[in-house]
Amino acid sequence: MDEKLKSVLHKVIQLTRQYPEFNTELRKELEIDPSVALASLSENKMSEIYEYCIEKILDEQAKNFYQAFSSEPFFSQLVFDYKRMERFRRKNDFSDYSLALFQQIECVINMIFAVDGFTDAINLMWEDVVYINNKTKEPYKVKNAIFGRDNEQGNFLSDGMNRAKNKKLTTRDRIRIIVYYFKHSGKSNFDSSTYSSFCDVLYNIYLCRNTNHRGVDVKETNATKKVNEIQKSSSYSYFLFNWALTEFMSMTQNYEVVCRTIINIAPRMFNAIIKYILPSACYIRIEGEVDNTELPCRLQLPPGSKNGDMIKILKRNNEIVEVSIE
Repeated sequence: MDEKLKSVLHKVIQLTRQYPEFNTELRKELEIDPSVALASLSENKMSEIYEYCIEKILDEQAKNFYQAFSSEPFFSQLVFDYKRMERFRRKNDFSDYSLALFQQIECVINMIFAVDGFTDAINLMWEDVVYINNKTKEPYKVKNAIFGRDNEQGNFLSDGMNRAKNKKLTTRDRIRIIVYYFKHSGKSNFDSSTYSSFCDVLYNIYLCRNTNHRGVDVKETNATKKVNEIQKSSSYSYFLFNWALTEFMSMTQNYEVVCRTIINIAPRMFNAIIKYILPSACYIRIEGEVDNTELPCRLQLPPGSKNGDMIKILKRNNEIVEVSIE
């Protein structure tokens, strides 16, 4: 073909790509059926177009799903992992799907525990009473809701409190803490069964995530059995896990506000000095406060206390609830 004609052909092709109306009119003049042009596309090209359209839809869905987190620095990461999760679900790759799903939950969990003062606050509320058992009259406390109790099967409570003290909480601990404080805290009709069921679903996602996380295998016998059961019914598990993700994100979308509320209601520890000890009360000065604060006589001072001693006090709702030696 003559070079001049090639140049004209190139310009015509460019015009058809840039101007849809020109493309349409040209096909009319050449009597080319649009379906013929479509049929000429290769199967690979059609697949690319299809995937591109799906990707645009997923991107829109992910951004809408995480709209409440749009101002957060980790918003783009949540959107990215959401789209990965949906891609793996379409491929029926349950292990990678679980990995991508839990990474979204893990991102929010990490942000909650990174809020300054949150960990210190919950460590001051383990003894808070959730409810009183009507039969035994025994108090069921926050520490029991999170860790359980020591029994013949294991030292669940003792081990859990030790992890909390050393700030080495497990993923399961963190899940149960967040679900309790963000969904159940302060409710008079606390349902331990409902609470534990939701926590278990979130933890099961974590177990399934571990089957394909940097080569980590689920080695613990009970965990392996549980994962196998979940994978066998993966068609159901996809719906269950997606529901759990929706519930978790809905529950935590105002995580900073909730964390601040928790921090504000938690008892706070202060340094103080004993100013005067009297028969019925004593006077102390709290570090950072100008006025003397009366210590109620119902709270005993540590044995051997005297004027001038440094002590620690625990205050809640502006009331001193505990005194200890510094």
